[in-house]
Amino acid sequence: MRTAIEIKQIHILLSVVACMFLSLCVHESRAQVFILTNDQQLRDLANSPEKEIDNTTGINKSKMSLKQAVEQAKSWHSDQIVIAFDEFFRQYRDDKNTERKLTPDMDEYVNCIAKISNYTTKNAGAGLQLSLLSPLELGQAYRNQTGNTGKWAAFKVGMRNAQTGKFSIQMWQQTLWTNNKGATPVKLGAVKAYAFKGKKVEKYSSC
Repeated sequence: MRTAIEIKQIHILLSVVACMFLSLCVHESRAQVFILTNDQQLRDLANSPEKEIDNTTGINKSKMSLKQAVEQAKSWHSDQIVIAFDEFFRQYRDDKNTERKLTPDMDEYVNCIAKISNYTTKNAGAGLQLSLLSPLELGQAYRNQTGNTGKWAAFKVGMRNAQTGKFSIQMWQQTLWTNNKGATPVKLGAVKAYAFKGKKVEKYSSC
């Protein structure tokens, strides 16, 4: 049997653990987030911390500067600021003709991140949480560095004229693939046509 003092001590310990867990959850969830959709925004954060950039992620417009994010991080006692590129949110902004060509392997990208990190660390003791180690983020960088790309094939079957051998088949030609990290151009590698005789496969039943 536990004494009343022991039970009280256990309750206090559980309360402390619960408070710590709650604090960690709140701490984890309360981080300032920058969602970038073009290269100029990254340059502005690095070179003009007081300049507000478009950080809209919905119907309501939102702007924020790196300086404001740092002040908010200090008031929240947060030790991180999130920076990520996400093409999806471009639909809510007025930057449809802007570009995103910087990739994590480029010197300019690394230098911008270094400047931002130095600023947040110096002024708020906050580090950066970056969204860049993914195939979507590194795909074009890998292509530019190695020259290697993925390959994709599409095919369509049609009938040819038995007398002349002529045939006509319509197919879509894809020129651009888009995901939330940006647009990837699709280049036509080759067009090939094969003639073959069809053979009917008899139906069979499985045991």
